[in-house]
Amino acid sequence: MSFTRKLLVTVLVLFGCILVGNSYLNPAPQAASAAQQMAAIKPGLGPENFATAMIAMDERMAAAKQRVDRQPTSWFTQESYARASISRYRLSGDYQDLTNAGQAIQNGMDAAPKGSGPLLTNAIFQVTTHQLKELPSLLQKMQQFAVAPPSDEQAEALAIAGDLEFFSGRYTGAMAQYAAAAAKQDGAGIAIRIGRQLQKTGRPDAAIASFVSAAKMEKGPTPQFLASMLLQIGVVELERGNWDEASKWFAKADAMFPGYWLIEAHRAQMLAVKGDHGAAEKAYLKILAKRPIAEVMDALAGLYRLEGKAAPSNAWAKRAKEVWQSRIAALPNAAYGHAVDHELQLGDPKLALVLAQSNKVARPNGDSAILLAWAYIANNQPAAARDVLEALNKTSWSSAQQHAALSQAYAMLGDDQRSTAERNAALQINPMIFDAAAPLIWFGHH
Repeated sequence: MSFTRKLLVTVLVLFGCILVGNSYLNPAPQAASAAQQMAAIKPGLGPENFATAMIAMDERMAAAKQRVDRQPTSWFTQESYARASISRYRLSGDYQDLTNAGQAIQNGMDAAPKGSGPLLTNAIFQVTTHQLKELPSLLQKMQQFAVAPPSDEQAEALAIAGDLEFFSGRYTGAMAQYAAAAAKQDGAGIAIRIGRQLQKTGRPDAAIASFVSAAKMEKGPTPQFLASMLLQIGVVELERGNWDEASKWFAKADAMFPGYWLIEAHRAQMLAVKGDHGAAEKAYLKILAKRPIAEVMDALAGLYRLEGKAAPSNAWAKRAKEVWQSRIAALPNAAYGHAVDHELQLGDPKLALVLAQSNKVARPNGDSAILLAWAYIANNQPAAARDVLEALNKTSWSSAQQHAALSQAYAMLGDDQRSTAERNAALQINPMIFDAAAPLIWFGHH
């Protein structure tokens, strides 16, 4: 497997974001459960925990930086540094890593002869940061190479074209591109993508089967990779209201790759929704003592707010807002969605609407539509929310969140019959969607 292919697999793992034959769309019944199948997969080489992974990553970053310092005008060294930076971001959650990657890619593109350079790495970066405008041009340039790239890189280019379709809200086109990528050369990254699309279009069991297949396909999977698949399966269970099952998967992920803040945050929120607020608070504070993760600050502020603790809630919300502002300044498209969450639940509804509108323009898929609808609702514009969600309902996107928001919009419009119908549709997908503790879910809900 080429390094570029490995890089894209790990980037996809971070975002929870595929089809190796028709079995992904219509998986055959499995004799063993997903839990049994995942338990049978043993990790290969690789860091056994987050701390050692970060040490190894920092060593790799230092080596890549040395190569850049020695050959600053070489696009190959710039690309190597960009790849290392993207890989570090998936561990650290630090947007500075993404900023560094973007600068290195730009340096590499500037240094490369016309029509060459780190095109595929640039495309990976654009997907990672939700910058879709440049993707068509990059993909076209890759098709014009005088010498055809290796089959795995051709497959990644096709898969990225699928990402462009998916994040643009064209789900049939996305699946077709993923199928073409799989036909060129199968890989875990394609299985992850298909799993993501199945998850978002109302096929949770098929999505889980796809994530299990991804784990099986990866040769010598690292503990980190397996943990990411366990985490993603837990998110599927979370989205359909199986909170106990989700907690079990998150615990398995934590045992596979201890110390990873993203897994710890998922586990902390499950403590919160189950009513163990003290343990959840300690877990969030433990993460924040090591890493200033804005999403964790928001989750902690939300917990304090539910408990009526205004002072610490406001303090953490203020710190989080500062981080979101800096992220939006650096990489707006990558930050919009989470910043909307912050403003909706802890900040300014008017700003939430502005950000949600920008987010929808940048990445016009179902997640962005739902956030925009909630922002309209928060600003007392239920008709606008209704229109956005009714349009979404005409696509294959299927989530409890879209029906819950539409139920609220119809209630505000005085249409009790349709409000009740949408409420029932939400409950059918996720029986816990209206639970009093549901607002404490910050991780894995979109």
